[in-house]
Amino acid sequence: MLADRGHVATLIVSGFLLTGAGSTLLGCWLLAVGGPSGLAGPTPVLLASLVVGLGFSVGSASTSAVLTVLVEPHELAVAIPLNSVPLMVARALGPALAGLLLLIAGPASACLCAALLNFGCAAVMAWLRLPQRLAAEDEAGSVRLATAIAHLWQNKPLLLVLVGAAAIGIGAEPGVTLAPALAAQLGEVRMAGWIASSFGVGGVLGLLALGTVRRRLGHAHGASGGLLLMSAGLLVVTISGSVGLALAGMALAGVGMTIAHASNATLLQLLTPPGLRGRVTALWFLCWLGARPVGAALIGALGDVWGVTAGLLGTQAVVAGVAVACWLVWRGVRE
Repeated sequence: MLADRGHVATLIVSGFLLTGAGSTLLGCWLLAVGGPSGLAGPTPVLLASLVVGLGFSVGSASTSAVLTVLVEPHELAVAIPLNSVPLMVARALGPALAGLLLLIAGPASACLCAALLNFGCAAVMAWLRLPQRLAAEDEAGSVRLATAIAHLWQNKPLLLVLVGAAAIGIGAEPGVTLAPALAAQLGEVRMAGWIASSFGVGGVLGLLALGTVRRRLGHAHGASGGLLLMSAGLLVVTISGSVGLALAGMALAGVGMTIAHASNATLLQLLTPPGLRGRVTALWFLCWLGARPVGAALIGALGDVWGVTAGLLGTQAVVAGVAVACWLVWRGVRE
């Protein structure tokens, strides 16, 4: 609501500052107690995670929505997928770089480095003097959240964009939640990290296909096709009898995630009226990120009760079902 009321730049800067504050909190706490072994319990980690999550929720929606007022309408089809590149690269390389820094300098230094990067981004965003409004005064209309929800309910293609975002979040979870159990099932416990990383590597490779997908399929078919590719990759992992095949399946799912995410994010901005863009983008992030912990809990429960195969099949079925539903609804969408 604050974004649609004309506080976009403030929210973006505040989001980075809050995220940096959360990392600073944990880093300083670790320094004060002499490292992780000095922590009396998980409370500092949980508090820091709460602040970081709050910062992400405050700034992320505005960061995505402001793109529509920074470029010309005919440039959106290229600009929005490009906006997904840093996220995908960070998804693949971030854990590896953080692990390396952890080994070299320790956990406190890793947290403080993350804080410094976020504070630096806040300074850059403040220096850029980003626009505060996403829509002109006469386009804004009501700024109530209920208005955005009512619009989504009446606009089924846009509603399915949010459902698709939730499916992407759920489909990305097995690469993290089930990787250790899958590696143990395949008899290669040491490969758990590689299985998890292969999903991120596939995500980076998917960036190379975005231009071709946009030109040949369009955003609607690209989003549903990316979900189907995620589902196919998870199916390969499910039936794999070797680590090599599991790595290939996870990489294929990662490619699908990138294509689905970039296409889905583009559809979101193209189908949302300017006066609702801040609230609808926030709801989109809620569906995408909110689905991950829920999906992780359900997938983990399936894996614990019925095994890794059940967890993978359950995820694969959800992603494939949403992909088909999105394709049926989006067939008539004019981009």
